[in-house]
Amino acid sequence: MQRNPVLSRPPKGPSSYRVQTYDLKWALAGTADRAAAAEESRIAAEAHPDDVRRVVLAHTLAAFARPTAARLLPILLRPFAYGLFHAGCLIALILGRFVLDGPSWVVLAGVLVLRLPRLAVTRLLRKARRAAGTWPRDDFAAALEPDTASASGLPPVPRYSRREVTHALIPLGLVVVSVIGSSAWAYARYLEYPRYEIAAPATLSGMTPAAAGPLKEMADLLPDTISFGEPFAFAYTEDDDENRGIVVYGGTADLHDVGEDLVGINRRVIAASRDARVIDVWRPGPGAFGGWMECFSAEGISAVWHQCTWADKGSTGSVIIRKAALSRDQVSDLARTTREAVLHRR
Repeated sequence: MQRNPVLSRPPKGPSSYRVQTYDLKWALAGTADRAAAAEESRIAAEAHPDDVRRVVLAHTLAAFARPTAARLLPILLRPFAYGLFHAGCLIALILGRFVLDGPSWVVLAGVLVLRLPRLAVTRLLRKARRAAGTWPRDDFAAALEPDTASASGLPPVPRYSRREVTHALIPLGLVVVSVIGSSAWAYARYLEYPRYEIAAPATLSGMTPAAAGPLKEMADLLPDTISFGEPFAFAYTEDDDENRGIVVYGGTADLHDVGEDLVGINRRVIAASRDARVIDVWRPGPGAFGGWMECFSAEGISAVWHQCTWADKGSTGSVIIRKAALSRDQVSDLARTTREAVLHRR
């Protein structure tokens, strides 16, 4: 009966990285004098030039004996502590991105910075193997039989213990949980939107509800142009002039997909019109309800007017102001006051 060649293969030996880091930990165990350990290893390597593990260890200790490189040793000597620190930094970046809405480039830059120490350690290890003549072939580990000691008495390299595997998986698990939790929380927050009650105040900045006139006619027509949610439109005029006042209109709905481009829609319509032209544009603060707001001043055939459009995840609307000689701040304040007067958070 012919044996299966796959099943008859000898067990695979430890990797080059495992052998090199295990020997490094073994050589530095119980000593704080890295220079003395490096010198002792160099003497042992010269006495056993055919022992590849000894030669690689001597070059590895020499590489990490330098002060700058020595700062990277905790990555290899205390992998669990470093793994927790590394995971904590990654979790902070993840929370900053999903919870605090930090910019993506900060997260990417942070990940790259966190990778630098590990890349530096890998470079030093490869440099030591190259100096020993075993890299890029890395045949010094391939030549080892599992669980055997080196010719010069270095201990056999054990397989990864359950403790080591657990210590490697705990930081990884913490990062995975934070990614899943932060993503779920961010998605739930994305789907959530503010809900408003609509109510017309009895007076608004000294103006009263319009009973007739062009502003009232405009307010009566505007709800028919809003095709989503619950539309509204109100007109307020000054007591002595039905042509001077404001019209506020809009709608409330689930608008969690909207962005700040929406507040520029009315300005773009006026800019494309032949009957009016935009003469000023600015972005004021949106007020207590948040979101975005854009204001502009426009000149028509017979008058100048101002208009501010707001949008958030639960409402969008616009305030048309038919008053002359208003500054930017006055227009912005009146628009915010009007928005907060007709909308009420549930």
